Amino acid sequence: MPYCWAPGCKTGYKGLDNTGRHFFQVPSDSERVKQWQKHIPRVGQLSSKHRICDLHFEQHCIVKTYPPINIDGKTVQLERGKWELTADAVPTIFPCVPKYLSTRVPKPRSLPTKHHLAAKSTCSGNADEVTHSDCSIATETTAMIGETAEAETSVSEPFQPSRFCCSSRCKADKYNLKRRVARCHRKIRQLQKNVVKLSAKNRNLQKQLSAYQSLPPKLKTALQQAQRNMQQTGSKTGNRYSVEWILDCLLIRCKSTSTYKMLRENGYLPLPSVATLNRTIKAMRPEFGFDKALAAGLTEKLSSFTDRARRGILMFDEIQISKNIDFRVDTGKMVGFVDFGHLTQEEHTYQEGDHALVFLFQPHMGGWVQTIGSFCSAGTTPTAVLAKLILKAIILLENCGAKVDGLVSDGASTNRAALASFGFSGCKQNPVNSMANPCDDQRTIYFFCDMPHLLKTIRNNLLTKKEFLVCSIVFPENNLI
Repeated sequence: MPYCWAPGCKTGYKGLDNTGRHFFQVPSDSERVKQWQKHIPRVGQLSSKHRICDLHFEQHCIVKTYPPINIDGKTVQLERGKWELTADAVPTIFPCVPKYLSTRVPKPRSLPTKHHLAAKSTCSGNADEVTHSDCSIATETTAMIGETAEAETSVSEPFQPSRFCCSSRCKADKYNLKRRVARCHRKIRQLQKNVVKLSAKNRNLQKQLSAYQSLPPKLKTALQQAQRNMQQTGSKTGNRYSVEWILDCLLIRCKSTSTYKMLRENGYLPLPSVATLNRTIKAMRPEFGFDKALAAGLTEKLSSFTDRARRGILMFDEIQISKNIDFRVDTGKMVGFVDFGHLTQEEHTYQEGDHALVFLFQPHMGGWVQTIGSFCSAGTTPTAVLAKLILKAIILLENCGAKVDGLVSDGASTNRAALASFGFSGCKQNPVNSMANPCDDQRTIYFFCDMPHLLKTIRNNLLTKKEFLVCSIVFPENNLI
């Protein structure tokens, strides 16, 4: 005996009572096989060797009898010994699996009878347009009423189609339609209430958004970081901080370590721990030279400036730093030696640096200053190297969209010598304080000495030499400036 392939079904297994069970073969049509495979909730490929028992089919899908035959004037209908399936039969009942896996196939509707066809043809169209001639009255009924009733009908009031033409089915359809319309009206009213609630909620959110947009930028950054920390789940140490917020936290810590500790421990601001700041500092890998990423950002920033707002001064100076050699694991390089890029001389390759040469750009009409590069040196920067670095800095700023109008530095001997290579001269007979712009011959770059440095030099000379040399020329009083 075969066994049933449906999931969980044990029909056909040995030791079980299989009396009255019938098995059906998988159809040979590929389309019907796909339908069966789709409805049977079992993993595996359905094939022609598998069988499905009658427990998984609707009753109207199983043919249990032969077509009726007429014997001696009597209709006889014999039962089949082997049941068959209808052409559209699909297994949909699976009692051994969850109910949601069983999908019932709707029973096919029966063909309309003569009574339904007559009612449909009589009641179709607008009821107000139906006349007495449109309705069919059986002749047998007329005969039973008699001639008197026929005479009364001819002179009676106009025909009412709702009394004679509307069948019970029409009334049921009308009732169901009214119920559907009422449900739709209830849904519309509920949706209108929801729209009112959502509109009020939207207005409140717009007010909150407008209040948030009016906050200072730094306060917005702090609120965004606090919101990000609230969304984190699990450990409190799993917070993630943006680069901008980390840099602000570093500035707060540089101002005061005790203040930073107080703000963090009391929860005034979502500040990271000191260990996190230390890891961030170690992860930052500033390199000597002109920063390409910074140049790209400066280009984007200056693109929205006017021509006047792009004009500015290139400043450079040297600051003293501590000697420190550091090995970068990520790049495999030693950092802390003299580094002028490709301008580094061979004898200075492995010499520890103790000074940093910094280049700054400051516009005339803006209150901001931007560092464009730094270089590590041992003592003062050589004159030839400094002149080339100044030229590269001018070209870099011009390519970024800035317009360099002057160079500012102190009066150190190396700085004067580097400017002299561009034509600078302090000779009284033929002073030169400008040079042609290397990127635009129509513009000029002027040389300026750092005014605070000049005042400092005058002060030191007065304190040490106790005298001050002035010009012997006497100017008229009306020509004094």
